[in-house]
Amino acid sequence: MNLPRYDYLKQQIDSDARENLPCEAGWVGDGNTVRSISDEKLLERAVRGSRDPSAPDGHNHPRWVAVSKCFALGSTFSHQLCRRFGLDPAEMVSRNTRSD
Repeated sequence: MNLPRYDYLKQQIDSDARENLPCEAGWVGDGNTVRSISDEKLLERAVRGSRDPSAPDGHNHPRWVAVSKCFALGSTFSHQLCRRFGLDPAEMVSRNTRSD
C-alpha cells in the first residue's frame, strides 16, 4: 500500500472509534470530545491563545501579529479575526505566559 502512514492508520480506525478516543481530560464518548465544541468556539480559543512562536521569551507583540502567524493571514484579516471575538488587535501579548 502506497498511502502515507497517517492515512493508512486513519483508514484502519472507523469513525465511531475515533470519536470515542480519550481526550486530554480523560473522558471518553458521551459528548465529551472535541466534536462537542463548536467550530466557532474552537476558533475563538485559538485566536485568544495565539502567541508568536518565533518571538523571544517575554517579548511583547501585538495580538494581530500572533494571529497572523498562527493562521497564515495578512494584517487586515488578522485584525478582523481579533475583532470578531471582541479582542483588541493592538493588545500587546507575550509568548511567555508564566507569571513570574
